[in-house]
Amino acid sequence: MVVRFIESVIRSGSVISPTLYKEVLNLVKHCLDQSVQFIQFLQYLKQNSEPIKKNPTAIVVLNHIIRESEYFVGIAQTLLYSQR
Repeated sequence: MVVRFIESVIRSGSVISPTLYKEVLNLVKHCLDQSVQFIQFLQYLKQNSEPIKKNPTAIVVLNHIIRESEYFVGIAQTLLYSQR
């Protein structure tokens, strides 16, 4: 699905139809929602998983994934909120 939108946007050049624009924004919203849930899940794992708590490497990896996901969330929110 994501690849289809990317290809459509690339093929459209600098002119994107209102329908495609709306569909891309809907996809961004969906990805934003999924990313927020993913971050919450990773936070839950960090707080409740004894094996993760005891593994410093796992904590570093989870923190990195969380930071990168939060970065995406910030970009997606900026994009969506600028459309209001």
